Amino acid sequence: MISLSYQFSKEKGKRRSQMRKYTRKLMAAAMCAAMTASMIPASTWAGENTDEMSVIRVMGINNTVTTVNGGTVSLKDWIESGNSQLYNTFTEELAKRNIKLEFNLIEADQYTTVCQTTVASGNLGCDIMYIEPLDDKTKQRLIDRGIFVPINEIWDQSEEGTAKEFFTEGDGKFVSERLSMEDGNVYWLADIQTSNYKGEVTTGAALAFNIRKDWLDACDLETPTTLDEFTSALKTFQDKDCNGNGVVDEVITMKIAGFGTDIAQWFGLGPEMVFIDPKTDTLTSPWYQDHIKDYISYMNSLYEAGLMVDITNQTNTRRATNQMSGEANWVAQTWAEPTIQVQEGAQPPYLEPIVIKATDDTEPLVRLQSGENLMSRIYAVTNECEDTAAVARLLDYMCSPEYVELTEHGVEGVNFTRTEDGDYQQLSGDDIDNSIMSLMVGALWNSEVLPRMDLNKDMSTELVAGIQLGKDAGIPEGYQAKADFADWVFTQNMENTVNYSPLTMLAVANQEETKRTSEILTDLDTYSQELLTKLILGQKSLDDWDSYMDDLKRLGLDELIEIYQGRYDRTKR
Repeated sequence: MISLSYQFSKEKGKRRSQMRKYTRKLMAAAMCAAMTASMIPASTWAGENTDEMSVIRVMGINNTVTTVNGGTVSLKDWIESGNSQLYNTFTEELAKRNIKLEFNLIEADQYTTVCQTTVASGNLGCDIMYIEPLDDKTKQRLIDRGIFVPINEIWDQSEEGTAKEFFTEGDGKFVSERLSMEDGNVYWLADIQTSNYKGEVTTGAALAFNIRKDWLDACDLETPTTLDEFTSALKTFQDKDCNGNGVVDEVITMKIAGFGTDIAQWFGLGPEMVFIDPKTDTLTSPWYQDHIKDYISYMNSLYEAGLMVDITNQTNTRRATNQMSGEANWVAQTWAEPTIQVQEGAQPPYLEPIVIKATDDTEPLVRLQSGENLMSRIYAVTNECEDTAAVARLLDYMCSPEYVELTEHGVEGVNFTRTEDGDYQQLSGDDIDNSIMSLMVGALWNSEVLPRMDLNKDMSTELVAGIQLGKDAGIPEGYQAKADFADWVFTQNMENTVNYSPLTMLAVANQEETKRTSEILTDLDTYSQELLTKLILGQKSLDDWDSYMDDLKRLGLDELIEIYQGRYDRTKR
């Protein structure tokens, strides 16, 4: 039996019968700008006629990572050393397509300034540009002036058609759906991530409230399945001085100013001030949901009993000091436990994800990352690009399975081998390639220079690795409870999940929407956070509820929902 917080539904959620194998990689991006960076040409090889090569100028960040042996390696190091078989393979593949890249690489701490200054000067000096540092108004102005060109018109001109198929019919269709402007054009691309569970369910990682299983075991308690059992367990942790310091300080740590606490989801509430209701597929607010008052009252009871502390806008120091009895976190996480310092001889710390049915008439929700994610790092093609056909060829290559394999795993036999099941097994080593690829960060040009395409990641492999990490930490069964919970979510409870970051599911805002949203959120966001905090802490009374709702409406909550709904509707055109 899976030990969860209420009786699981036996009915399995919808599964996709087959995970599409059409894994491709996205567009190119990198950026121009002068200042402190120098242009670095891609390597060429004997027999190549560089006069016939199409040069694409890209500007981005000189990505640098710390390797497993404590050293640092940057993208410039990779390029200039000539010792990276991974980078050499990349440039060889580009040469086959008559493409040569020239990188203008800026140090990370300088990039925002360089990017903004370059745009202000009007002399971009690049064909593809990493544009995350630009605000929405600036990006819209550059579109209106024709500085950023429609990327969909570039992939349309490709004879090969790989990128066009990927973005209009394949696994990247969601990219063009969410990044299309009102005129139907896509003016920038983003890092993307797609993931699944055992190749059957398109999903990202799940989140849940994580309780101290090691303390439950020490107190001979079962996993809580009701609110009363949960409250009682928290009180028992204090009564039995589970951290052994002689102080009544075992508490759950929560950021109560927002709705993404996972306890809020036990009451069926959405995770953000405005969210996509999974039951109606429309935008609404937790402030308008049935059990919002019940949630506030329960959280207030935990606070008044000394069982919960608010850490909004604070670092969670109570985890390291072994005062934390539970928190909202990723289900599959394995990085929190090692930061908890327990007394000598105590059981190894172990955080178990749970969900509780808090009301009789509403199923609890589980926060879930989408299986089709757009990251915040974005890239545009500029009007200074004279050879858009070359960019189209670059896009075709980046949307191919070969490119995805190269940038995410490296060169077979050098950076990885395959298991009997066909899975990737990264090779370790001190050479310049393996010292980076073994960290699973991808190739150094893969994000903030060119878009990262982390495609078709199987969440089950992460869970299997997590079980072993638990065993290594001294837990006989490993972190099995995490894997069991995730398996239940992905195979039996998908109908009761809610997107944890709903704004990533909306189409790009137009100029008017950007302006009005900014005006509304200036006061509304602050009011919502302060109101929720004061209600939970007992500093405001639920008796004045109608007045609070009037304030939220006056500050523009309904208008904000309407704006977001319009953007969501555009993704379905």
